[in-house]
This record gives sequence, C-alpha cells and structure tokens, in this order.
Amino acid sequence: MNTITLIVVYYGFSIVFVISIVIFLWKRKKRHRNNYPKDWKHLKHAIEEENINDLAKYGSRVIWNDNLEAQHKKIIYREIEKRKDNYPELQKLWKDVYYKMNGLEPSQE
Repeated sequence: MNTITLIVVYYGFSIVFVISIVIFLWKRKKRHRNNYPKDWKHLKHAIEEENINDLAKYGSRVIWNDNLEAQHKKIIYREIEKRKDNYPELQKLWKDVYYKMNGLEPSQE
C-alpha cells in the first residue's frame, strides 16, 4: 500500500466513525425527548404511591435525562432527601440527585 491509499482509508474510517457517533447521539437525544414526559409521570406516581423501587428506577431515568427541567430537579431533590435515610435503595439515586443539584458528591455526615 502506498501512502495515499493509507491516508484515504484512514480518513474514510474516521469519517464513518464520526458519522456513527453523531447518529448515536442524535437518536439518544430524540429518545430522551420522547421518554421524558412518560418517565416524569411515572416518577410522580411512584412518589405519590411511596413505591421505592419505581422511585429509584424512574428517578434515575429522569435525573440523567438531557431534558431535565430545573423545577423537576428541585422536586426530585426534595423528595429523595426526605426518604434517603429510611430506604437504602435510594442511596445511589441520592448521590446522583445531589451531584446534579450541587455539582459534587454528598459528604458523609
């Protein structure tokens, strides 16, 4: 193989790789946008029903969704903070929510 062929192959694979990353991110953003209202509805229902497993499941989905609204973030923070000491299942979600609100992990108090 000569140098020109190697350069063309390298750039060809690079372009395909970049395009596949862009498509993946575009589909992920579209999926997040479509799922956010449903996940938020399920989360509110889990809060009302005190369903801890669903609270952890949908709370994690909502908190890492790109479309998370500031007011929803505050509601999740408040609700998880109330329950974190009574339910060890919510500790991971509490760390994630705290990180999203404050930009750092909670200290061990």
